[in-house]
Amino acid sequence: MGTSRWSPAHWIKVGVAALFVAVLANAPHGSALIGLPPSWFLGAGPGVPVTFEPLALPSVAQPFGHDDPAPAFCPWAPTFDRLVNGDTVITSEDPMRYAWRRLFSEPFDPALFDFSVSFVVLMGDGLQTIAQFEISSVEQFEASYDCPFGPCLDGDEPALAVTATRLIPGVPPKEPRSRTYRLAAAKIPVPFLDDVVFHRVTFRAP
Repeated sequence: MGTSRWSPAHWIKVGVAALFVAVLANAPHGSALIGLPPSWFLGAGPGVPVTFEPLALPSVAQPFGHDDPAPAFCPWAPTFDRLVNGDTVITSEDPMRYAWRRLFSEPFDPALFDFSVSFVVLMGDGLQTIAQFEISSVEQFEASYDCPFGPCLDGDEPALAVTATRLIPGVPPKEPRSRTYRLAAAKIPVPFLDDVVFHRVTFRAP
């Protein structure tokens, strides 16, 4: 994760919320630890849409050899595989530069980002041929927890649910296409930065 908010209490909250959201979405691809007692999760309020800005990305370059070591100023170093298949939250420029260098051959443009205003969520869908992939919604919701070992999680806690949609066309192209990496990214206002739950849905066009 690109965020430094992950205390043990936050891991517990995100794990239970990820389990709840993944079950609702029938898409068990959360970004957090799952397997905690469901009884700790008491419920969640309805999601409130959050305005976000889709981020157009260059085509992913094929990886060259092994992952580069992270520079001294940026100890955060997700692998290429993690970036193109997983879910990532990036909250400052150094991690964004590192991820950009791992993914793209085009030069990094710092004018694209202002991390004092927004943070970036990055979701990878791996190698695909015809499917389109984009972040379709961001919602803030309040989750209620009960902590059997103390008051650390009692009460309502805000979190974000980020959904990406994989669109598979109903009529396949006549000519075979090579597989390319599918990535989706969005900028979200900093005031909404909190625990993030990711999930995916697939829509097959008729």
